[in-house]
Amino acid sequence: MLAQERTKEAKEIIHKVIEQAKGNSELESAAYTELARAMQKDGEKSSAIEALQKALELNPKDFEAAVELSKAYLSEKNHA
Repeated sequence: MLAQERTKEAKEIIHKVIEQAKGNSELESAAYTELARAMQKDGEKSSAIEALQKALELNPKDFEAAVELSKAYLSEKNHA
């Protein structure tokens, strides 16, 4: 229960960071990547993939987002 509350709180904070990072594609991309990680912890796999896609849309050179997206696709494939 505590972990879920912390993840929810983390997602709320990350959403605020995303809003404040508008116009800074690198920071916004990094925030979307962190949001995706929090979503994955909550089992929100589809939403996490969407967040990672957004991160790469904002910053196509974001290696970390690309790696996380690859992991998410593999995880989704393995659970299908």
